[in-house]
This record gives sequence, structure tokens and C-alpha cells, in this order.
Amino acid sequence: MRRHPYSSVAVFAWSVLVLGGFAQAEQVNLTVGNGSGYPGGNATSQVTMNATTAPAAVSFRIGFDSTKLTVTNVQAGSVVTTAQKDLEWDVPTPGTLAVAIFGVNETTIANGALATVTFSVQASVSTPSNLALDGNTQSASGADGQPLTTAIADGALSITACTTPAVPTGVSATDGSFANRVRVTWSASSGATSYLLYRSTTNNSASAALITSVVGTTYDDFSAAAATSGSSGGCGGGSSTQYTTYYYWIRAQNQCSQSALSTPDSGYRGLAKSASDATAIEMALPSKATGPVLLDSSLALRLFSEEPIDVSSVWGRVETDSLQDSTVSWVPVDGSDTDGWVVYTPQIAWVPGELIFMSAGASTQSGVALPALQYVFKADPDGAISEMGAKGVLSGASLMTVNTQDLPELSEAVGPAYAIDPCSVFSAPQTISIPIPSGIDPADVEVYYLASSSEGPVWHRGESVAGWLLESAVKGDSLAVTIRHGGIVCLGYRANLANVTTAGLVDSKGALDNVILTVLVVGALAIAHWRRSRQTQKV
Repeated sequence: MRRHPYSSVAVFAWSVLVLGGFAQAEQVNLTVGNGSGYPGGNATSQVTMNATTAPAAVSFRIGFDSTKLTVTNVQAGSVVTTAQKDLEWDVPTPGTLAVAIFGVNETTIANGALATVTFSVQASVSTPSNLALDGNTQSASGADGQPLTTAIADGALSITACTTPAVPTGVSATDGSFANRVRVTWSASSGATSYLLYRSTTNNSASAALITSVVGTTYDDFSAAAATSGSSGGCGGGSSTQYTTYYYWIRAQNQCSQSALSTPDSGYRGLAKSASDATAIEMALPSKATGPVLLDSSLALRLFSEEPIDVSSVWGRVETDSLQDSTVSWVPVDGSDTDGWVVYTPQIAWVPGELIFMSAGASTQSGVALPALQYVFKADPDGAISEMGAKGVLSGASLMTVNTQDLPELSEAVGPAYAIDPCSVFSAPQTISIPIPSGIDPADVEVYYLASSSEGPVWHRGESVAGWLLESAVKGDSLAVTIRHGGIVCLGYRANLANVTTAGLVDSKGALDNVILTVLVVGALAIAHWRRSRQTQKV
């Protein structure tokens, strides 16, 4: 995989001795690939092989216009590296590249990329140009040293003018929206293949430092300094928050040129939020906090009643553009039938990205009809399925680490966040062991749960999530929690336990009514719109 300028004569004398001779029936086909570039830049061509009999050694030459191209490097391809062969190259005469691939072992070379040749294109080359790469003087031999019939196909380099990409516009940095990062976005620039992001603590591009290169039009700056909160001093006491403001510039680039810097925008990180003390009531699973519905996931809506529900009256209906089904099951939360889940288990996978409309209801044992609950789910557009490969009302669960960069930051948190898979109702409570980070006193931690809210996902103490946590206890180096359904959790330092609602109980009827009313109204409007659209399509 190296160049030996003083050994080229010996190398190619070896090629003639070993690879020369009478042609055999076996065929080794080499192809000099096409490439592209621009004046003053680089262009590459990949030499590939397709052989009916795998060779143990190969040599070839490529002719090129030395007044317009210069060979700067020849890199061995993956099949050469795998076969543990040597690659040596030289330019014995102007306009001729000579390459030999060989080795003392008898391992043969598989079909694929033999070498990548990098050319430097002279700045004086006019555009557009098509520069020929002529394959010649090729040979190959098998593991026994016998020659193989070899042919090589020509290639070419297409040289085009370089176009400077447009200056990026629409640069925007978040102002405290995220506690763990500043998110920078911008509009795509014509002619750009990637972008360079610069940052400074002053609005002066001369002091800006290059942070990263980005292919897309979004970058999360996790290296930005975190906000801090402390005493504001003075006789009145109080506290103040200190933010570090950054200015961001974007430069567009392609293979040959870069744009000027964009107009800057400033942004800063916010403070991590403490867990909510309010009672969390999950009305639908999977919850909005966990994202779209996995394609094999069951769906569940929750029903409450002050008196026991008549189980025989429980009903549910699921509708999509291609499905209407009323096959549901009832899973009580505490065995009293005053609180439970109406669960639908799909028989076939959901269609990625489709909207799924579910409604449910029941009557009490005295015959009073409960208001119908309606909800709209969305199947995962990326086609994700459960890690457990299961669906429905499950009796098993697993713990998986999730990317906390996409979750709200919790000030009490210690260690990573986890997804309890599947995010659905369990047929019986399950016990999951959450690892306690090294160096943390087990007596200082408790479990936190990410619940849906009208403002998006919000962290809650596990004991304040109605009908979820049954028990938690330290077992060795883990916190074992017994729960009724899946979700996203993390461990965190214990909060003040004085004003916390008992696990599984709802002590705020008004809060519960508000949650149910919100879900009913949003779901009813969505389903009404969907049904009107279906009627219009039928007409």
C-alpha cells in the first residue's frame, strides 16, 4: 500500500516474469472507473475487478494526459487489504501510471475495488472537459503462478466548472429552549454539499471559531455552556440565572468552493427543569411522550368511574383508512374496575405514518353510560417495531437506554434515561431493575417517569403517576420498580416526600376531569375532520 519510486523497474520486471506467458481460459476483467472533478481540485477513479477465477496477483497501467493531470495517490481497495496483498505504484514515464498488486501468500483476491487513484487537475484545464483514462498492459496470475487471461476497460474524468454555493440564510439559534444544547438551524443553500458552523461569544465574525462541518441544515450544540442559577445577593436575597450567549455563523461549501459567512444569530442554553409535583395521568398508551406508535404496538385508552364499570359493556373501536375493528380487551388497573384500560391488539402491522383513530367507552354497573373517549395515534413513519418483537397486552418487559439528547432535561436526574419496552399495558404488573450509577447512595434516588402533557413531555416523580408504580425497592446496585405499563424513565435524586400523592391514587378530581376533557375534545375534532374527509372522498 505504498509507493517505491526506485523499485518500479524491479516490480514490473517481476510482473512480466510472473504474469507473462500463454493465456489460459480463465478471465480477469478490470475496469477503470469514471470520475469527476474541477480545475484546481482533485478527481478520483476506482479500478475494479470482476474475474471468473480469482487471481493472486494483478498488474495494470493507466495512460492519462500529463499536461492536465497528476497522480497524487493510489490507495489499495478493500479486497486487496482483505487478501493481505501489497500494492505498489509509480509513474515510470509522464502520462503512465503503473500499479502492481502481489504478495508472498497464496490467498486470492476477491471481486471488487482493487484501487482508488487520485488525480490532481491542473487549474488551466478548460471546462467542460472529458479526460481519457486508458487502461493497458494488464496481467494477472492465479495462486499457482499460472497466468490468467486479463482485459481492462477504459475510463474518463469529467471536468466541470466550480460554482460557489449561495450564502446561507435563515440562521436561527434557540434562546433557552433546551437545557442541554443550543439548536441552530438554517435554510439550504443552492450548490452546497455541506456547511461549516462558526461560533463566538461576541458578535464579531473575526473572533468566531469553526465548530463543525454539517451535511444537513440543523446542528445541536451540546458544547455550549450550561445556564447557572445562584443567589442574586443584596438584602432582599433571591436568585438569578446566568446564560452564556453565543453567536453563530454558517458558511456553505461544496467540493471546490465556499460561500461567505451568513448573517449571525444568537442563542443560549436554558436551565434544566425540576420534576413536576402535579399528578400525572396517562390517558393513552403509547403516550405522546414516547413518540409515534411502533408498527407492532397495541393501543390503549383509559376509563375512570366513581362506581365500578360493567365489564360486559366495555367497547372500543379502531379505524384507519384500511381498517375498522372493534376487538378490544379490558385490563383493570387495581382490580376494582373503577380504573382500567381498553386495549386493542393489531393483527397486522400498522402502516408507517398512518393516523389511527381509537374510541372507547363503557357503562357503570348501575347502567350510567360513561362519556366516550377518543384519541388519535400516528404510526411510526420510520417503520420501527418493538425491541421485544411482541405486541398486545404483554406479560414481559425489557429495559433499553435511550438518547437523552431528545428528551427534556431533568435537574434531579442521575444516570441515563431508559425506555421500558413495550410502551403498552401489561397483563400483570412487571418488575424492572434500573441500574444505580456508581458512587450514588441508593437511599438518595427514586424513579422518574416522562408523561405526556398539553405542553409536551414532562418528567414526574414515579409515585405521582396515577396507576403506574406499585412498588420500588433497592436491590443490590439497582432500583427494582414494579409497574403496570411501559414508558420512559430515569433515576434521580429524591424530592421532598411530604406533599406527594400516594402511588396509583388520584386526589384531584378537577385535574382528572380537565385531562379527560382535553383528550375528548381534541380526539373528537380530529375524528370528525377525518370522517368528513372520508365522506368527501366517497362522493
